[in-house]
Amino acid sequence: MQILIVDTDAFFGEALSDFLRLEGHQCRHVETSEAAVSALLQSPGDLMVVDHGMPDVGSMTLSAFVAGNYPNVQQIIFVGHGHATAREEQQAQHALARFEKPVDMDRFLRVVQRLAGGGPGATTEAAGPVSAPGRQGAGEPWVERRLSAVLSADVVGYSRLMGIDDVGTLQDLSACLHLFDAIVAKYRGRIVNSPGDAVLAEFQSVTNSVLCAVEIQREMRTRNAPLPPERRMVYRIGVNLGDVLVKDGAIYGDGVNIAARLEAMCDGAGVCISGTVFDQVESRLGLKCRFLGRQHVKNIRKPVRAYRVELGQAAPGRRQSLVKVFFHWPANPLPILLTIVIVIALVGAGLMLGWFDAVSNATGQAGRGMPLGHGVGGAMQLSQSRLDAVSPRQADRASALR
Repeated sequence: MQILIVDTDAFFGEALSDFLRLEGHQCRHVETSEAAVSALLQSPGDLMVVDHGMPDVGSMTLSAFVAGNYPNVQQIIFVGHGHATAREEQQAQHALARFEKPVDMDRFLRVVQRLAGGGPGATTEAAGPVSAPGRQGAGEPWVERRLSAVLSADVVGYSRLMGIDDVGTLQDLSACLHLFDAIVAKYRGRIVNSPGDAVLAEFQSVTNSVLCAVEIQREMRTRNAPLPPERRMVYRIGVNLGDVLVKDGAIYGDGVNIAARLEAMCDGAGVCISGTVFDQVESRLGLKCRFLGRQHVKNIRKPVRAYRVELGQAAPGRRQSLVKVFFHWPANPLPILLTIVIVIALVGAGLMLGWFDAVSNATGQAGRGMPLGHGVGGAMQLSQSRLDAVSPRQADRASALR
């Protein structure tokens, strides 16, 4: 089947093209609506996959153009952020199916395969339950499940900050949420919701979820450094990999609950991850993690393995160790090393000179205490004089005995 992919995200578009080529389809990827129209004029193909956020002509206009001029070309659209706008709903009228990003690739592939097997006539029936949560089977509720990396975050002491300065705290919170939006998007995640001071995000890649959490904490540390303690927004972040339920873009289930419990275990400005996350990233990322043991968390039947990611620096507002404060190595440590070597050499030379002087004085005092000489020679002369003094007496005793 010939498939045209229209997406401004070059990385995602090429990755999707490669994925579909492996399944035996012919794929082209373009990044603008104008390029899509040119590709359709050359060869309409069988299916067009389009992102809803086209910045030029617009995906809705493109969908209407294709529906009016190429009725045999089926359409699938991608939408984001878990909720459809009126614009997206209008666009969906021309579409075979609608998928939310991050896209469930298994379900997407099933739709494409059904379409390839049924030809152009496989319209909304081919999509099955893809377009939106509804009813499945004989009156049974249909619920989407998927494996996701879930990031949960909230602000430490948010109520205290609001009590000190509510207007300033809300301004700071808004700036922090913009920071979250940018970094989560950078690592190809999506913000599910952000009630109050909390943030819940979902990722298809567990590696990206951890990298995102670490970058958020480092950016927050930089942002907080020049601020007084009463203005610092300090986040705790928990990351879990688990099965989630999806309804209207929101996510539920133990996969989400465990992430929230891990977040509650964190110190300020920390990141805690579950054992399922650690198993995936242990050999991929150059991060040190400290095992916190198997934790019993509320409403979760089995204990959860928890790890704390060592970010390598103290959190803002905390005391740093004296070693780090007073023994901070510069970029070029050679002058300091040379100074240390010279000081050690001078101290060693002074100790040696003192030792030699002490030995010399001790030897002189011992020599002055001997009347017939100094040192070993004086001792030998003293011994000989004693022998000479004893010999006459021994001779007189011998004469008296005789």
